[in-house]
Amino acid sequence: MDKIRSFSFLFLFIISSILVSIGLIFISINLIFQSPNAIKSQLIASFIGIVGLLFIAAKFDYRILQKGIILKIIYGFAILLLILVFPFGVEVNGAKSWIRLGGFSFQPAEVAKFLLIIFVAAYLSKYEHELKDIRKLIKFAFLIFIPTILIFLERDLGLVMLFLGTVAIMLFVSKVPKRYLAITGLLMVFIFIFGILIAPYRLRRLEAILDPFKYAHTYGYQVIQALIAIARGGFKGVGIGNGIMKNYYLPEPFNDFIYASMSEELGFIYMLFISILFFSMLVVSFRLLETCEDKFARYLIIGISVSIVLQAFIHIAVNLSLLPTTGITLPFISKGGTSL
Repeated sequence: MDKIRSFSFLFLFIISSILVSIGLIFISINLIFQSPNAIKSQLIASFIGIVGLLFIAAKFDYRILQKGIILKIIYGFAILLLILVFPFGVEVNGAKSWIRLGGFSFQPAEVAKFLLIIFVAAYLSKYEHELKDIRKLIKFAFLIFIPTILIFLERDLGLVMLFLGTVAIMLFVSKVPKRYLAITGLLMVFIFIFGILIAPYRLRRLEAILDPFKYAHTYGYQVIQALIAIARGGFKGVGIGNGIMKNYYLPEPFNDFIYASMSEELGFIYMLFISILFFSMLVVSFRLLETCEDKFARYLIIGISVSIVLQAFIHIAVNLSLLPTTGITLPFISKGGTSL
């Protein structure tokens, strides 16, 4: 068991390091002359991320996170981060979800999402049997509803669906009666429909993936440019640094549409390899569950791995015009510290 656990952690670390390295190399080569400061920031964030991961794996006792007072602090801090966006946040691409501190900017909802996964993991490990009681389940649902509505008010529907999707899968593997999962499913459907109805531009985005050329100069523009970039790359790509879509046509080529940007330069085969790495991360994480007896650790592994891989495949689906644009970045690869 110990050998399997050690191998799994090593494999996950190697996969994460490869993905970070791929993103760092791609961004560095393309921005070396245009934005050297962005490369510096990415290097620092990568270093902090890798060192932090090593420290957590070697020294940090994760079990302290499920203690009552610590758990309340984690939840409270997550809610505080989401609230601070309203007075201090800046609007980017239609969503008020960023906070700038000097020359540094970050997305509080991304940090809050990670903290909330810790909270849900600890809560389920302690109270999963009590959640068979509908009153206890309603209390849990209310605790999830508060951050969900705050993220929704930031106009970040993509992150709402990612968060609720992760929680739904965590509930699915728990001992919560499966019939109650319908509540989460209905909530996700309701929020999705409601989000479209109150913001007509989201409906246009949905229509744009069905017929992007109808909205070629507005909502379908990103979709069309992403598909052109992917088509230009073909199987082998035009060569790293040689893509033209990122310079003139494709919006957010190193963030929301980095998959399309990389597809142009690296090609289908390389991007398939990246997709396999993400899928392997999920497989190894669930393999790790077989060696883990601690409930809290099991839910943490499920929550974090599902969140990362689900985010990756939402990002890829958006870039392939299978889902409407959401502003979801590619974990470990997209530019920005919160992606790492």
